[in-house]
Amino acid sequence: MIEVAHEEYSKDPNGFEKLLIDTEKPLKEFANATECPECGQSRWKNIKDRNEERKQIPSKDGKLRHPADSPAWKLVDFKWPDFGSEPRNLRLALSADGVNPHGPKQPGDDIGTYLAPLIEDLKLLWKNGVECYDAYREKVFNLRSVLLWTINDFPAYGNLSGCCVKGYKACPTCGDNTNFIRLRHGKKIAYLGHRRFLAHDHPYQQQKKSFNGKKELGTIPEPLSREDVYLKLKDLEFPKGKKIHKNLSLNRSEKICWNMLSSFFELPYWKDLHVRHCLDVMHIEKNVCMNILGTLLDIPGKSKDELNARRDLVDLKLRPELAPISSEKKIFIPPACYTLTKEQK
Repeated sequence: MIEVAHEEYSKDPNGFEKLLIDTEKPLKEFANATECPECGQSRWKNIKDRNEERKQIPSKDGKLRHPADSPAWKLVDFKWPDFGSEPRNLRLALSADGVNPHGPKQPGDDIGTYLAPLIEDLKLLWKNGVECYDAYREKVFNLRSVLLWTINDFPAYGNLSGCCVKGYKACPTCGDNTNFIRLRHGKKIAYLGHRRFLAHDHPYQQQKKSFNGKKELGTIPEPLSREDVYLKLKDLEFPKGKKIHKNLSLNRSEKICWNMLSSFFELPYWKDLHVRHCLDVMHIEKNVCMNILGTLLDIPGKSKDELNARRDLVDLKLRPELAPISSEKKIFIPPACYTLTKEQK
């Protein structure tokens, strides 16, 4: 630091001394200054003509760079032009990550009880609005708002939407047609039928050994529309409070893939929106990355390739070369094509 100061002094002694003198001056000398004493830059923002017509968000080339480019945003402008014509109206997104506490006493599907005050405020902001002061135009205007969507991880999506996201009918798209099996050793539900979403002439459709031993002959299920979901659930009654699991019926064929009617359907515009819930990509990327790394590095408790998984393959009659080999002292798990040696790890 001293060397730098000496260098500056050697180059311009007079300028350096003036700088030291200026640093000793109290800042209150410039309290009423309207521009910088050095460069002349104005202290205030340059306000253009207030009567000038401002340009709106420009039209794009079909790429999604801003929520204004999305069909959900444009739907509001088209369906409710009185709302869309006022650029000062707010379009909100509800970030629900961390709202629902964890543990045995978490609200779960009864989160609607805690959201009730928020729903009332959102209904007020949509129907009547609130008086708000515009400091730029120096006048009061009526401010309204619309909730476009929620942002959350997959479990919270189930709590907020009322859709079942675990168990036998956990696919929000397939619903009652979810293709699943229960793994006897892993004691988990596995979901099949992913190849249905590929092109009909994709080579994976005809492969057996690489998947579940069967060809994929299914078609892509048509997801329920927003009106279908509302009409299907509006007349059903869902019990409130925690469920006593030991008294629940085990007849899973009668269980529907919905746990409740979402509280957000109380909003008059909710059933008309294109996208009501958005998944937070961070959670999905983290879980997928941890599962892949845990399996490749064979991390205890994190790997998906363990003894019970190999035993389930035996039950399904898949990949016989990966079947565990039992001996008198221990069980040997044959290495798979992705198994890494200690040096490779």
